[in-house]
Amino acid sequence: MKISEIHLHHYDSLEDDIMALYEDDMHTVLKDEVTEETILALEERVNTKDTVSQEFHPAREELLKELDVAKGILENRQEKVYPVNVSITASKDSHLKFSGLNAWQPLGKTTYSGERLILYVGHNSRKAGQRADLKLVYAQNHAESSGFYREWNLNVGRNELTVPNLQTISGVEKGGQLYVIYTGNQTSDQYGIRVVGGQEIPSLNLVGLNEEERNAAIDAYVGELQAHVENISARHTELHESVDNKNINLPYDE
Repeated sequence: MKISEIHLHHYDSLEDDIMALYEDDMHTVLKDEVTEETILALEERVNTKDTVSQEFHPAREELLKELDVAKGILENRQEKVYPVNVSITASKDSHLKFSGLNAWQPLGKTTYSGERLILYVGHNSRKAGQRADLKLVYAQNHAESSGFYREWNLNVGRNELTVPNLQTISGVEKGGQLYVIYTGNQTSDQYGIRVVGGQEIPSLNLVGLNEEERNAAIDAYVGELQAHVENISARHTELHESVDNKNINLPYDE
């Protein structure tokens, strides 16, 4: 093989500066000092041509996607980041002679039919826009005999979707819980998910904990559950007053 043309570039720290916005390898948590001005300054650099070559950065589109993700995280810093457990995957069960094992991991969020959700997915090596080995699952409460859940493939970075209506039963709220499925089989994968939208509910995760840690986690969960139940009627009224949606605006029913 012969090289007929070589294009040389000077080193530019722009990409490294954008990646340095994050506190974690999964790019789901921004550093405390990151502000809107920080991101806008980087965005201006991305959209400015090099003075010597008069060309944009070779990875301009990819870098703009990264900055869009950073903007979304900045606006929703209060949302928790859920670390995906990559040891829970159906890919490890292929040697079994039966099916039906469930690899869903609860995100501790409920949502209603018609709600718009935004999910930010981070990975330790993949960039924004690349396919993630993850699926989001929405499982409808008060399920009918079939079609009680819906799945979506997720990409690294920003994902948007609208929760569908999966039932025809009248007189019950149309909504359910959110789960994530890891579909890969790589122990080196690290994924984090930030969900903008939905409502938090108590959830319990005992995977990988010793007896003492399990007992402490269960005690904390029971406390959260009691506080949640005591406040659920008032919270129901508060949320329904802020949402105009016929699928959920029904009187509180214990």
